[in-house]
Amino acid sequence: MAARENATSTKNISDLQTILTDIMQNTKIDESSLLASYIQDSSYKYLRSRYTHVKSNGVKKAPFYVLLGARMPAVLIETSFISNPRECKRLRSASYQEHLCEGIINGIQKYVEKSRSAS
Repeated sequence: MAARENATSTKNISDLQTILTDIMQNTKIDESSLLASYIQDSSYKYLRSRYTHVKSNGVKKAPFYVLLGARMPAVLIETSFISNPRECKRLRSASYQEHLCEGIINGIQKYVEKSRSAS
């Protein structure tokens, strides 16, 4: 009888752990999407105010291996295309690199501010 009860308990605990892991993973996916949106919006606006022909490709979702299992919001940022001559030239410029970083930092700061105010 005890063995049967323990087997059921172990299975229930295992199921509960799986459910909790799924919930945490979905929460991180949602938080990552929100972070990505803030970074995208901030970077685009920051660069657009300083450069011409800046295009926003929006935020995309994909299960990148390097982001799986992250215990915090995580994003990959595609800053430019080196196959685009204008963007490639800009990427070689220290000031453009600095502006990219500023836009990303601003987005992260907005995310942190909003996250703190929501808590």
